[in-house]
Amino acid sequence: MNAPSVASLRACHPAEKAQGLHRDRYLCSRSLPPEIEPMFNCMWALTDFTEASGATRVVPGSQAWDWARSLEGVDSIPAEMPAGSVLLYSGSIVHGGGANRAGVPRVGMSITYLLSWLRQEENQHLSCPPEVARTLSSEIQGLLGYTIGNGSLGYFSPSRPAQGHPDTLPPEVALGTSRRGGIEEQKPF
Repeated sequence: MNAPSVASLRACHPAEKAQGLHRDRYLCSRSLPPEIEPMFNCMWALTDFTEASGATRVVPGSQAWDWARSLEGVDSIPAEMPAGSVLLYSGSIVHGGGANRAGVPRVGMSITYLLSWLRQEENQHLSCPPEVARTLSSEIQGLLGYTIGNGSLGYFSPSRPAQGHPDTLPPEVALGTSRRGGIEEQKPF
């Protein structure tokens, strides 16, 4: 399962300059071979994205470029889309926010997903602690990392282990939803 790395709102206000072109993949790993794409991005348009309002600019095909290639003077195109639309792109695509020459802000919601075995940019367990995560659906809990990834990734050690319990537990225990050996786990929090 892929997990969100970070979720954020992004506003480009009138007269804001363009963001420099970049690849988001630099945030998590330059050491993975190029054929492994660890990151997938979603940019949701909460207002209309127009060239004038600073729509996200993308460079189609740039995921295949040599990583040492300079991004100076590279041509990009605006991802124009009405409010409610979504732009989907990999972390290897060169992109950046455009300059806002309109009289209104351009607002988007960015959600980035990583392979489940990579450390997230935002620590979801601190942003959404177990007492809040318990109130969410199991699907959302999984996206936040309250599940084991790839069979054994994501265990934790509670600060005060319970007597007779192992010192490493699956994250579902923090939510009170895990069963181990037929016995309901004691909440360590």
